[in-house]
Amino acid sequence: MKRFKILVCGLLLALVFQFNIASAETNRVVYQITQDSKSFIKVTLSFTEINSTDKIQVTSYKKYNDNTIIITYMASKEAELFDNITINKAELGLKLSNDILPNIILKNDSNQKFYSFLDVGEQYLYQGSILNLYNRGAVNGYPDDIFKPEQEISREEFCQLFVKSINLKLSDIDVNIFTDVENNRWSKNVINTLSIKGILKGKEIGKFNPTDNITLAEVSAILDRTYTFLNILNRNDYKHIKTEHWANGYITKLLNANIINEDDDFYKNYTLDRKVTRAESVYIINKVVNGYKTDK
Repeated sequence: MKRFKILVCGLLLALVFQFNIASAETNRVVYQITQDSKSFIKVTLSFTEINSTDKIQVTSYKKYNDNTIIITYMASKEAELFDNITINKAELGLKLSNDILPNIILKNDSNQKFYSFLDVGEQYLYQGSILNLYNRGAVNGYPDDIFKPEQEISREEFCQLFVKSINLKLSDIDVNIFTDVENNRWSKNVINTLSIKGILKGKEIGKFNPTDNITLAEVSAILDRTYTFLNILNRNDYKHIKTEHWANGYITKLLNANIINEDDDFYKNYTLDRKVTRAESVYIINKVVNGYKTDK
């Protein structure tokens, strides 16, 4: 059920995965992006700790690849308070439609390097998506600066990622909607919030199975119950769709909206019941939050 409104652009994501441990900066810089017009975007930087006495100054920006911008900043008590910048996407020659937001990578001027995970190199297929949500403040890594991109992600972990990526306010209710999501479970508020909004459903009567690894079919159902996708194609002849499967309708909408592509490895080589990885989950969600493809 699509009964609530979500602001897709202008996300300030200042928290991290519950199941991860911060491994980079204790008080790191994240960004918020808004689109002033189809060609111009405004990027504002801030600290994850709002009580910081330092100031942030944007010093430069440049194109990294066809859909990514590197923004360099300095942070100190002596910095000038220029924590935002307006960028013309066309001027940088980004290969994005006017309605799509670029990925942003932040680089600290003091070391002239942008932060990345040791197991997410420049040639890694989903590097841009992972670093974009990292620099939004939605995800973090594990100790020793690794992300474990190929590790499968549980149902409750995906829900946590999704809620933080769309900046959804959590409901604080005491009732146990699912018998296997106890009051003291770290994911209870996340699961309850999505459940009472009609986005989440259990796998068995009264149960959610939070630690089961999530499938592509289940991911597609969550996204479709959240958004109404706009400007979509009208195809129904995609691979895998001819089979009788409960999620065929959900997957078809994501394909028609270009959130999932027929050439994506996690789609073309597997069935809808294939378990998705951490990197693939980030990639799919990043496609949604960076694009104006939804009824907000």
